[in-house]
Amino acid sequence: MKEEFNPKLNYDKAIQSLNKKYKTTKVFSMASSDFINSSIRKVSTGDLGLDAILYGGFPQGRIIKIAGKFSSAKSTVLAHYVAIKTKIMGKRVFLVDYEYAWTREWLQAIGADISLITVGYPETLEEAFDMLEMMYLTGYFDDVLFETLSAASPEDEVEADNDQWTQSLKARLANKFFRKMESHQNSFVGKGVLAPTFIFTGHLFARLHDRYTPEGTSGGNQQDNSSTVILHLNRGKHITEATGEATTDDDDKGDKEVFGFFVKAKVQKNKVSPPFKTCLFGVLNEPFR
Repeated sequence: MKEEFNPKLNYDKAIQSLNKKYKTTKVFSMASSDFINSSIRKVSTGDLGLDAILYGGFPQGRIIKIAGKFSSAKSTVLAHYVAIKTKIMGKRVFLVDYEYAWTREWLQAIGADISLITVGYPETLEEAFDMLEMMYLTGYFDDVLFETLSAASPEDEVEADNDQWTQSLKARLANKFFRKMESHQNSFVGKGVLAPTFIFTGHLFARLHDRYTPEGTSGGNQQDNSSTVILHLNRGKHITEATGEATTDDDDKGDKEVFGFFVKAKVQKNKVSPPFKTCLFGVLNEPFR
């Protein structure tokens, strides 16, 4: 007698087989209680304009890229987010500070709780990736941050002579790292818990002989593919103390003291909310003790 074809029974058996084979729950219905992405958690960036274009702030458990040219408030935006996560929410944060730029005085002036921040200072890109991956997999930290991918150099490049060619080495290492981070992210989901949020910054550089993408960040293309959100920041006009008016870099400021600048933010990519939104916010260069 010919066996009756039963799609529903085959479906149930396939799910049981896959979940048994891979030890943790990997396949389940979106209506199931195991599905933790039913609602996207977001945390404020510390700026109302950025929160508006991101529809609530940075999504949690995702990979986020903050890119911009020098002095475009990348570190400032990241530091204010850290202040909210530590001081207000009481969450732990791990930071790889490759540029050796973050200080306790600055973070405390912003309002961060430095007792909840752990910092790593790697010498090479490989060391940085090892720190980030190991701390990410512990699940101990709510956020894992990298400042900045563009400044980090591979070990072979550091040890090589100045005239030795090391083209694409950094890109290959970074591409592999981001593919691994996506896999680790999925492993947290399979365990039914929210993965740590991974945020990294990158400097925008001009790309020669590329008419379609004139600007980009070093470290390969996988970083953009893996990111849920890509936020581009561009520094605008200065704010002068004398009148509060905005001036450009080329203006003759005379005796007008510059005490801030405007930043235009654009969401280049957003997989959980509508992208391509823009806003303008100001940054004040307030002294701190």
